[in-house]
Amino acid sequence: MKKKIYFSLLLLIVTLSTLSQEEEQIDKKNKVTFGISAGVNFSFFNTAVSELGNNKSLGYNNFFRFGSHFNARLFYQLNDYFRLESGFSYTGKGEEYRKKNNDVIIISQGNSENAYYKTRFRLDYFEIPFVVGLNLKKLFKNVAYNTKPIFFNIGFSAAFNTKSDIRTNYYSPTGNLNRPIIDVEENFRETQFDFATPFIINFMTGFDFSHYKTKEGDFIIGVLFSQTLGDVYEQQNISNFKTSNSTFTFRIGFNFK
Repeated sequence: MKKKIYFSLLLLIVTLSTLSQEEEQIDKKNKVTFGISAGVNFSFFNTAVSELGNNKSLGYNNFFRFGSHFNARLFYQLNDYFRLESGFSYTGKGEEYRKKNNDVIIISQGNSENAYYKTRFRLDYFEIPFVVGLNLKKLFKNVAYNTKPIFFNIGFSAAFNTKSDIRTNYYSPTGNLNRPIIDVEENFRETQFDFATPFIINFMTGFDFSHYKTKEGDFIIGVLFSQTLGDVYEQQNISNFKTSNSTFTFRIGFNFK
């Protein structure tokens, strides 16, 4: 898996270098710009972890962890074909395990659904990306390559762990306890889980679509996939936590001119 990723990145760099040699007046195209974006992560472990994942008799199923994604972006436009990107981001990853809670029913607008026991493994990171972006519209000679570009992005990020804990939920009754139906509220308790790998490398790939242009810059919609190139937990003191982490990110943002 890792060899394929490294080979793909190397092949892209060689291709882009060839394209850049064909581009005229490169010096006039160099430009530094900035951008910001925010979005949501759908993150999951690639291997079952803990007793919840390895003991099916407990009745838990794996589920995405929904996390936040905030990104400050720095672009260096090499030519009409491709750009380099760096910056920094704060992003929430991990996974959640769930099983139905048959003692609690959630009623909303006339509909009802089961509540769940939830155990959420949370891993938050400060990341610094190193990304190459290829303008697909320029590659395929679309006349709108400059006004509404579509960039294919590929690269790596250096990720520093800033939070590692386990969050579990519970329901507590509220209101009149003598009623047949008792109102409850969902609460969470957090337990520190200081076994996260402090530093890890991610492979990253995705797309950015410029869908609305203004005098100040472009509004963008982006999708991003990232994969850790190592285990997210250290193995010295715990068992059943040998896993990597995959994340799909959907984001919106603004790139300034």
